[in-house]
Amino acid sequence: MNVIKIDASALKEFSAAIGKAGAGLPKTYEEFLKKVGDDFLGLVRESIMQMPVMDTRNLLHSFTKGSPGGVWALTHGNMTLEIGSVVDYAAYVNDGHWLNPTGVNERFVPGYWKGHHFVYDKSAKGGMMLYQKWIPGKPYFDDAVTVAGWFIREKMYKMLDDWIAKYF
Repeated sequence: MNVIKIDASALKEFSAAIGKAGAGLPKTYEEFLKKVGDDFLGLVRESIMQMPVMDTRNLLHSFTKGSPGGVWALTHGNMTLEIGSVVDYAAYVNDGHWLNPTGVNERFVPGYWKGHHFVYDKSAKGGMMLYQKWIPGKPYFDDAVTVAGWFIREKMYKMLDDWIAKYF
């Protein structure tokens, strides 16, 4: 009678490695999301600095992890990362906006000129007249999302390769 022997001792080791790998995956993903989030914030800040964006540094600072004007929310259950800004004019800068509210063709803004910059001063006797006009957006955030899309895939592949190398 012919007998076939199967050595399954490595299967037990492999099963243990699968268990360890599975247990370590959520932490690996969390670290990955944090790294991608930090990189993305850097891209947004870089984009703001490269574009001719009018910024009093509130917008730039809001895209810093832990900033009071920023949004940084990492949920462990769904493994999602939310990044943004609560600075009230952030979307206007990115998307564009009308200079005056809807239905207002012109409005007076009190203040004075200091060199090439207008200084708002509600007690000033002079000022400037703003006429209705569309101000095109400077898509700093949209550009950062586009660039991030290019590198996130590569970072994901590297993270998975490192994870596989660690456990197998």
